[in-house]
Amino acid sequence: MNDPLLNISYGLFVITANKDGRDNGCIADAFQQVTSLPEQVSLCLNKSDFTCDLIVSTGKFTVSIISENADFELFRTFGFQSGRNIDKFANFGAVRRLPNDTLAIIAGTNSYLTVNVNQTIDLGTHLLFIGKVDEKEVLNDEPSMTYAYYRKHMRKSLADNTDGSHI
Repeated sequence: MNDPLLNISYGLFVITANKDGRDNGCIADAFQQVTSLPEQVSLCLNKSDFTCDLIVSTGKFTVSIISENADFELFRTFGFQSGRNIDKFANFGAVRRLPNDTLAIIAGTNSYLTVNVNQTIDLGTHLLFIGKVDEKEVLNDEPSMTYAYYRKHMRKSLADNTDGSHI
């Protein structure tokens, strides 16, 4: 494939949200810090994502930064199925409930941060959330996984995915 967009460096993240006791999470690559004082970040999600709906409703989310030691099951759980149809956390217990009532993923990640949304921009098919970082913690010193690392080192696991989805 000869696509310059694949040369852009992206991290990989699990985005979690909760509304009325219902947790959900999805894999995202469009997340970044945008200011340092105050610490603000941006997150772009497809409007069709259930997690996006929860963030719109509550104005809060948690970002767990995926590390290079993540197991492919993390991607299978949060990236290849819809939370509209299943409870992604039913068989996934490596979490920590945070003060903002969302879940941090604590296996296959190196840190997390919680965000309160202060601006939402409609981009057509996606929403761009801009928010203030509230709580943050480094869990370990494992390197963060990039999308390029994922494509290079997890290709076999991706090829084994049978439902035709992709990250």
